[in-house]
Amino acid sequence: MRRMPERYFVQLGAACPGRELARVGHTLRLIAPQHAKPFLKLGKNDRADAEAFSGAASRPSMFFVPVKSAETQAITMAQSMRQQSVSQRTAMVNALRGHAREFGLVIGLGTHKVAALLAMIAEAPEAHA
Repeated sequence: MRRMPERYFVQLGAACPGRELARVGHTLRLIAPQHAKPFLKLGKNDRADAEAFSGAASRPSMFFVPVKSAETQAITMAQSMRQQSVSQRTAMVNALRGHAREFGLVIGLGTHKVAALLAMIAEAPEAHA
């Protein structure tokens, strides 16, 4: 019986399609974006990208990364969403502090001091409106 050649897909960091390709029998080799960047040429199009990736994949010293499991990807997503939430909260608190400062209400840094600022605003709304 004739043996089929091994099928490889070289891809830049997409985990879900990678899991599907591995499920149907392909050997997947993911290149981390920071390792593929030096091989990119001018002109952002699919042909130039494919040429760069195939050139990168053919290097014997190329570092490949494993495909993330669905669980690992979910944990990474949750951590990313938490970081984004913290950044947005900090931005909102800083904006509130800046607006309050224009009315002469000054408080220290930190989200724990926002309650005191809101109480100061609620005390004398006519003086600050």
